[in-house]
Amino acid sequence: MKKIFYLLAFLLLLTNMVRGQEYIEHPFYLSIYSGLDYNQNAYKMDQDQYGFNYKAVQPHYNIGASFSILALKRFRPRIELKYVKMSYKIDWSNTSVSQDSAAVNDFTGAESDCKLDYINLNVFGDYKLIDTKLFEMYLSAGIKTEYNMDYDYYTYDKDGHLTSESFYGGPLFSNYFPRTSAGCAFGTTLKFNLNQHIGLILTPEYTYFFRNFVRGNDKSYTRFSVDFGFEFHL
Repeated sequence: MKKIFYLLAFLLLLTNMVRGQEYIEHPFYLSIYSGLDYNQNAYKMDQDQYGFNYKAVQPHYNIGASFSILALKRFRPRIELKYVKMSYKIDWSNTSVSQDSAAVNDFTGAESDCKLDYINLNVFGDYKLIDTKLFEMYLSAGIKTEYNMDYDYYTYDKDGHLTSESFYGGPLFSNYFPRTSAGCAFGTTLKFNLNQHIGLILTPEYTYFFRNFVRGNDKSYTRFSVDFGFEFHL
């Protein structure tokens, strides 16, 4: 909560800068959008000690909203709140977990889906590169913070039938994804104005996280996103 308070205070400070440097009428913007995420190296990349293998799943999806203030004629700070849904697969084919266990033998050739729920709290700076009546283009850079809210496992037998929504290995595999992470993001927003107050927005974005998805991975955790939605000029 402290981080949210500080970010809101920062935006209010920049609002006062608007009044102190140059007057901008109606400087507030609200955006609502959703889109697809394509993660790179977002799974445990080597086989674990029990013989489980992990696989990537693409694409993922997100839903978000942001609030921004046009602090200067071509610059606006923007705060974003986003829900991100992610997943990866766990392959049981080569597992050697307690072969005396009938439950594990029944799962030979099976696989599990791990579904992850994250909340993002992000801060951006947007620079307006193009500004016409019908079209605007912003270049953006910012910092992302991502927090895991929940995770679920769905296990399927070798015939593809759902057998469990939370198998016993859940706590073991919870070490194989980040509970918190942060990164830097770069993107652009293409805005097609429908009228003076509403515009369609298309936002491609690239994120580089400051940690690997799993600490033992040797490749960087990154994400390419494409979002589509509406921006309201308040």
